[in-house]
Amino acid sequence: MAKAAPAGAKELQILVPRKLDAQWNPERRRDFSPFASSRKEIRFLLELDAWIKLTPFIMKEVPLEQLSAAQFAELIGSDFKVQCDGEASVILKLKSVAPPRPEGDGVAESRYENFSLLFDGPVETPLAQRIHTFEHDRLGRFALFIVPVGNEGGHLQYQVVFNRLRPVE
Repeated sequence: MAKAAPAGAKELQILVPRKLDAQWNPERRRDFSPFASSRKEIRFLLELDAWIKLTPFIMKEVPLEQLSAAQFAELIGSDFKVQCDGEASVILKLKSVAPPRPEGDGVAESRYENFSLLFDGPVETPLAQRIHTFEHDRLGRFALFIVPVGNEGGHLQYQVVFNRLRPVE
């Protein structure tokens, strides 16, 4: 769980210069000059620095149009972090990717892309059928509509279906 920001962090609208060499010492008052002139300000900047280090990095938002069945197929067996209510999250494991289905005629096949993903999740923390925010180290952050579809082998199963027009090339 992330540590709360130090008091006054939202009001701080300046960049704190630092020497990027081994000589930088946050305890020395002159390394903060001209922004910090008192012990209270130095303490605040030290707390802010510690809070920034503990804050997780922000993942890149990825539009769904940029995600494909082939990309997900490379990630079968990997974990996806799914945001639940509030700050809680659940880890879902990508179990399979159903490849795109061929359509009846050649025209429809070239216009539409459809595939599905199947995830396994813990029984202890079931997820509701709705849009959830997914995060993956290689893909980034994106929103998917998931549907609980079963309970197999001690895991809840969730399905995501993509059914969309192919991008015009």
